[in-house]
Amino acid sequence: MTDDLTADDIVENREVRKLRRLAHLLDSSIPLAGGYRIGLDGIIGLVPFVGDAAGALLSSYIVIRAAQLGVSTRSLLGMMVNIMVETVIGSTTAKRRLTAAVVTLMFLFVLTLILLLLVAIKLLTMLLSAVATGL
Repeated sequence: MTDDLTADDIVENREVRKLRRLAHLLDSSIPLAGGYRIGLDGIIGLVPFVGDAAGALLSSYIVIRAAQLGVSTRSLLGMMVNIMVETVIGSTTAKRRLTAAVVTLMFLFVLTLILLLLVAIKLLTMLLSAVATGL
């Protein structure tokens, strides 16, 4: 038995492919000697403060879209921790590390609030759907 794809499935599959391409671009799109690879995130991260913030912002876009596509909360939290670690480690001086840590924590707090809002919307949608069907 084969399942027919709906228009929503096709759009979701396209969105997942776009997010994977963006992740590849950020993480491993540039080949280096010895078989190593880096992405644009590693290059833009060389610019103090702005590079770290831009990398975190681009990575966060992936997390937000993943949440909207229904990725598990556990996976989303793992992704957010990776962004935080990458941003903190990307800072080189003690002052930059402290600033990056504070900014990252504030950023993750806002991202967590957004994630909680998305979960609440999903639950509310399920509740309204159940009420509409008479449950």
